[in-house]
Amino acid sequence: MYRFIESIKLKEGLFCNLEYHQKRVNESLRKYYPGAEINLFQISIPRAFVNGLFKTRIVYSDIIHQIDFIPYKIRSINKLQIIESNDVDYSFKYQNRETLDEIFSKRGLCDDVIISKFGMITDTSYSNIVLYDEKNYYTPKNPLLKGTKRQYLIDNHVIKEKEIYVNQIKEYSKIYLINSMINLGDVELMITNENICY
Repeated sequence: MYRFIESIKLKEGLFCNLEYHQKRVNESLRKYYPGAEINLFQISIPRAFVNGLFKTRIVYSDIIHQIDFIPYKIRSINKLQIIESNDVDYSFKYQNRETLDEIFSKRGLCDDVIISKFGMITDTSYSNIVLYDEKNYYTPKNPLLKGTKRQYLIDNHVIKEKEIYVNQIKEYSKIYLINSMINLGDVELMITNENICY
């Protein structure tokens, strides 16, 4: 049985970007559990979590198995290690993250990894990537996972998709990490030899 995770930002009692999360759940169900239905809009929020910032972690297959509300704080990222893995597949948000965890374990003294596949930039272990060239914001055209925040920013013409090779990173000045909990600009690194390790 395949199980999936959906991580939704809950801020001051309101779910963020919920329609994008619902779309991703629908895509997972169509692929693995045709005919099953899960309605994220029907999730009730306990009173204890209506104030503050929480990550709502939903574990599901053809039904919802578990919902957790976890206080959230953005972790500090100062250094990224580039790791190539041509076999990694995380096209759906699977609960099983063993492959990603194994890649993450190779980060050395860095805070996280940039995963490359066939020489192209994809994602970090927990986020999509945006690169800035002092003019435009670009995100890798072929990420491991098409995140909800990534899709929202594409739909609103804030970022553009582009094939980005590892040897092109230094053509950009900044790298940003984004996911459902992290907005563009929350985690930002200058692209230097000290911050990006090969």
